[in-house]
Amino acid sequence: MQQDVERKKQRTLGGLRGKSLWVRLSLLIALVVLAAGVLWYKQARTLAVEQDRNNEQVLQAYFDDMTALMQRQNLRGATKESEVRASANTKTLETLKILDSERKGRLVQFLYEEKLVKGKDAIISLEGADLSGVNLSDAYLNGADLSGADLNGANLSHANLVVADLRYTNMSSADLSEADLKGTNLSKANLSHATLAATDLRLVDLSESDLSYTNLNMANLGYTNLSTANLSFADLNRVNLRGAVIDESTLLDDKWQFVWEIVNQGVAGADLSGRDLSYTNLSNADLSGVNLNDANLFRANLIAANLRYAFLSSADLSGANLSDAYMFHAYLRGADLSRATISYEQLALAYSLEGATMPDGETFDPAVHVLPTVVVTQTPPPTPAP
Repeated sequence: MQQDVERKKQRTLGGLRGKSLWVRLSLLIALVVLAAGVLWYKQARTLAVEQDRNNEQVLQAYFDDMTALMQRQNLRGATKESEVRASANTKTLETLKILDSERKGRLVQFLYEEKLVKGKDAIISLEGADLSGVNLSDAYLNGADLSGADLNGANLSHANLVVADLRYTNMSSADLSEADLKGTNLSKANLSHATLAATDLRLVDLSESDLSYTNLNMANLGYTNLSTANLSFADLNRVNLRGAVIDESTLLDDKWQFVWEIVNQGVAGADLSGRDLSYTNLSNADLSGVNLNDANLFRANLIAANLRYAFLSSADLSGANLSDAYMFHAYLRGADLSRATISYEQLALAYSLEGATMPDGETFDPAVHVLPTVVVTQTPPPTPAP
């Protein structure tokens, strides 16, 4: 019996010694891994700092060289075929291949401020330049010539690119949100998967450009040239298409093709019952007498639209903006106006609100939703000027 107890003790002690050894070994491995990680981090940080220093030196050397070409060899006055311009172009393209996104932006801003990439007769050509990922957010590049450049993934948000030359550029996946591009030439540009949310694109030439899968949410495409452009699968929610030019070769999803027809050709008196017009921009549209019963107008922009005598029975107008819309004798029985932007003065002009859901989310009750007496002196809003 005593021998059995001793054997059990020996086995227990042996097991503890084995476990203790394993714990010490595991701890040693963990310390080695941790030390290796710290060493790798330090080396990576050192390398990054060194790379950053080298990039800054390359950029400063470029500035010095270009300044010398301008001051000593009259770069600005040199002919297109001159050796000095060829040298400047080569130096620019080679330097851009080395720099990071921030310094690429500083280089472009330098060229613009020195008037080397501005206007039709730009001194430096950026055709084929590696401007991928360049950070030009908030940049002022009015009238700049960036034609033919590779701007894939570039950050141009809030930039001023009015009347700039961006023909043949690769701007796929670029961020141009809220940029000002009025009058810019973007013909034959690649803008697929780019972000142009709330971007001002009025009077822009987008002919033959690729805008597939592009985010154009709330962009202004007023009087833009979209002939032969590819807008398939583009997000055109609340986009202004008034005056936009399209042709038989323009690729536009059916919903937005129809919206273009509404705002540019008119549909007064038409039957649009049950149509999906959610998130559309129908501001100033003439929808007088149109049958919109059961139509989906969720969060549609109907500012200053003419809805005189329109049939909107059971239509979904929730979240729609109806500011200044003309509602005289509009039939709103059973319509959903929850969270819609519309005044009681406008609703007082409607023919019927029976069963309608009011902006406060409650069903219309004349005892609760007291509408003012309105003397009809309004006239339908005029067609907006270009």
